[in-house]
Amino acid sequence: MNTIRRGDRTKNGAIVIDMKRDNLGWVVLCLWVEDTQNPETGVRVRTFDPYVTWLARITDDQIVCEAGHYYDILQDAVLDFDSRL
Repeated sequence: MNTIRRGDRTKNGAIVIDMKRDNLGWVVLCLWVEDTQNPETGVRVRTFDPYVTWLARITDDQIVCEAGHYYDILQDAVLDFDSRL
């Protein structure tokens, strides 16, 4: 792997939805997915948290996000992503 594409998964399980290359690596807009199940009820809950990383690198065929910020609102994450580079 020497590039990042939409739909790729990062090492921590986030899904890439957009990316830009810079001189240090990549700026990546992701959705971090958490899938949990309540042991008492068996109810499964899946959440998606927007995440912008401004220092992503490809190492050992994995996308590693080294610096970034989580958002509660996708629009805020998109604005942050668009403001970089």
